[in-house]
Amino acid sequence: MGAEAPEDARRIAELLPAGTPVYVNHLPRHELPHTLAALVAPAEAGLEPVPTSPRAASPRAPRCAPFLDQAVRVAGVAKALLDRGRRECAGWALCR
Repeated sequence: MGAEAPEDARRIAELLPAGTPVYVNHLPRHELPHTLAALVAPAEAGLEPVPTSPRAASPRAPRCAPFLDQAVRVAGVAKALLDRGRRECAGWALCR
């Protein structure tokens, strides 16, 4: 699900069983706070929001920890999928 289209959550929820993880992408052209609404929407629709973020938004990045704390509190986020970046080609890491 695109972070720029939180309104898609209800349509997606009609097609999937309750509690299904829905990956919400974060693109570099958007600020992390814009992703929050897109995490809340699937949670409100009965799905499990899972933010996906580039390496620049890793938990070690200064701006990421407050965002993840808020995502947990506001949207019930329990998992995140972090892209380790193209440069390193290290693949994906699932963080709980």
